[in-house]
Amino acid sequence: MSPGSGSGATAGLLGGLGGEAGLTRLLREAEHRQIDVAQDSKLRLAEVLARYADAGLAFADGEEAGVVVAGVLARSSRDERALRELVRGAWRTGQPTGIAHLSQPEPSSRGPEPEDPAVAAARRAAQRRRAVLAAGLMLLTAGTAALLWWGLQGGAPTPVITDAQPAVVPLALDAAIADLLLRAAVALPALIAAWIVWERRRVAAGDEDAPSPGAIARWLPETPGLVLFTSLAVRRSLEQLRRPLRIRLRRLDVRRSVCATAQAGGVPRLHFEERRVALDCVVLVERAGRTDHVAALGVQLAGRLREAGAPVMHYEFSGSPALVTRIEPGSGTRGAPVPFERFAFSHARARLLLVSSGNAFLDPRTLALSKFHREALDAFAQVYLLSPAPRRSVGGRLRQGGAGEAAFRAGMAERAFGHAGARVVAADAAGIAAVAASALAPPGDDGALADETPDLPDRLVSALDTRLPLYLAEHALPSAPDNGADAPLATAELSNAEVSELVASLRGYMGSRAAFRLLTAVLIFPRLHPDLTAAIATALAAPAPVGRGGAMEPVGPRLTEDLYLRIARLPWGRETKAPAWLRLALARALTDTERAAVAQALDRVTAQLVADPQSRDPERVVLTPDDSARIGHPAGLPARDPVFAAFRSAGDPLHIGILAPRLADGRADAPASAARRGAIGALVLVAAAGYVFAETIIAELGTLLGGPATIVLGWWAASLFAAIAALLPSGLGNTAGDIFVALALLIGLLWLLFPYRIALATRTYREPDPEAVNQFLNDVATRAGVRAREWLEDAGRRLRGTRRPEVK
Repeated sequence: MSPGSGSGATAGLLGGLGGEAGLTRLLREAEHRQIDVAQDSKLRLAEVLARYADAGLAFADGEEAGVVVAGVLARSSRDERALRELVRGAWRTGQPTGIAHLSQPEPSSRGPEPEDPAVAAARRAAQRRRAVLAAGLMLLTAGTAALLWWGLQGGAPTPVITDAQPAVVPLALDAAIADLLLRAAVALPALIAAWIVWERRRVAAGDEDAPSPGAIARWLPETPGLVLFTSLAVRRSLEQLRRPLRIRLRRLDVRRSVCATAQAGGVPRLHFEERRVALDCVVLVERAGRTDHVAALGVQLAGRLREAGAPVMHYEFSGSPALVTRIEPGSGTRGAPVPFERFAFSHARARLLLVSSGNAFLDPRTLALSKFHREALDAFAQVYLLSPAPRRSVGGRLRQGGAGEAAFRAGMAERAFGHAGARVVAADAAGIAAVAASALAPPGDDGALADETPDLPDRLVSALDTRLPLYLAEHALPSAPDNGADAPLATAELSNAEVSELVASLRGYMGSRAAFRLLTAVLIFPRLHPDLTAAIATALAAPAPVGRGGAMEPVGPRLTEDLYLRIARLPWGRETKAPAWLRLALARALTDTERAAVAQALDRVTAQLVADPQSRDPERVVLTPDDSARIGHPAGLPARDPVFAAFRSAGDPLHIGILAPRLADGRADAPASAARRGAIGALVLVAAAGYVFAETIIAELGTLLGGPATIVLGWWAASLFAAIAALLPSGLGNTAGDIFVALALLIGLLWLLFPYRIALATRTYREPDPEAVNQFLNDVATRAGVRAREWLEDAGRRLRGTRRPEVK
């Protein structure tokens, strides 16, 4: 990197600080505040910023700039925190960070898209509903807390009960049964809250489609599973990978050296002894889930290597490569997770084939391989990164699956692995051929490897990943008059122009009309899985009148590695199901003849679903090529899915009016709707249980837990926490909702399982007097009423401009 390039990167990326001059002032201020900064600080920072400039990155605000600058310059964690605050305080806002969207080359020249009136009305209505819900919840919390506070403060202490009297048990129940019912009624809000969150997470994760524990998945005999890397060229490349590698030793070969010197006319020619070594192949696959199409490429590669006779070991990791898991061949049994360092040094001097985007190995502060991973990868004799994106990828973002997701520009991981000495290829047939060609080449002779890497179109994928949550989420479909059967769809978050632009970009990305039909059929099906993709491709191979002039031709193309990789690289390739708005938009892009042909092919795939004879659920059906994998869903899923059912029906099944009532007004978010209904039911059940068992609850538990006030407060708290957990927006349900549910469970379980028998055994339990309890509740209500009346009178006087008369 030349100094000029580093200075330009510093001036461009640190424009919020004032460029080079601002960075100099920042370092002087850090020195004045006694912040320890590295001596070669500006040079190290220029190297990191040059990497950001090469990738087209820019800091969105001072927080992002502070994380990177402080992480590079500071020597200790204390200095890093201080320097981060200093950068954030000195940063000026308003820096441009535009990223190209979809297939448009110049985003700056595009004006804002006009918003559809129906979409704008639906968005405003959703915002109003959320605001009203939040205001009502806050009023409920504040009002109940105020009444309890005003009623309990300043009152007389509760009289000590000396005469034990029997508790009042309604409905003439036995004492033990009444005790159990009372505790269950008080713990009911917590139990309902836990059930709500369980249902929300189960539906969101797609567990309703998971097979039962005893289910073994099967295919019909005529249906093949996913089989890739079977061409003659790929088989020859895999044969080369199992050949032994020539390694030159340090010992001199005297005989060959003397012969070579004699042939050269006395000019010394030295030759060293060589040894042939067969390298083991270690395939490490990054898996985002069992429906991950990219991970299936690694599984197929390990299987083809094993069939070629190469010694191969298969490992997988999910999210972070800190722990990797061994996958046994044939059975698919997963071993115990092992640390990455132990995995690397246990396979020292082996050939590593890493099927991953590589983002999990990057340090987000320096955009390079972390020192830990770089040292561990040095233990391998050869390292190859088989990336789903090509090496010459520009713009956009790639996501890192699993917990702690991070976003990196496409191509950043590939460049980092290349700087670390690894060889980067695409995860397709051409990439396998490049690996085989370089594996047997002399050491250091890998300069032509980059030229053999295919340059696939990836601008669309990069642009999709910049708005990944938006394109993966379900959106409401407002019913608009202009949304006819052939008009582009509009959602609550995406305009007509954006949806139609996405469909057009996907059609160009797939490369042919037949490939676009295959993509539409894969995403239309209610379930996404690599084996289902292969089955749909096989079903589309049947001829149909879809050509020009009704010519008979296959509906879809043959599923090759290149075509499969195009589907796998899309952001929906790692999901369980595509969103309904995208599936409808793709279906509308087909002609009537194409829809009929694709529907017939999908009918053939659905007919291959067979019931599992070993499952306890008679309606459970299964899809998998062998007994080792478990892929299944309920038998009625295709019929219950509205988009798939409408696609297979006759007439005009894709009109927005048919599906809008089921998907509009936010009702597509089934977990949120179920949670809200459960919250309302929880509050109603709590109120009913309190009306029936109020006296007994107070009589049984009042004295034991510190008085009736504690019972009332805890009962109200458990109900409120259950309601809050269920009514929280989906964006907060994974964090704040869990906190409220934990509190509700804690309160409810204390009420349910409190060991009052121990109190009886230690003679510390005394039966309360019902009349004293009723008198306490009446006093609380009276005080609360007096406080509320005084507050209302004061508010009325303030509104009239008068003051409350003082009592002398």
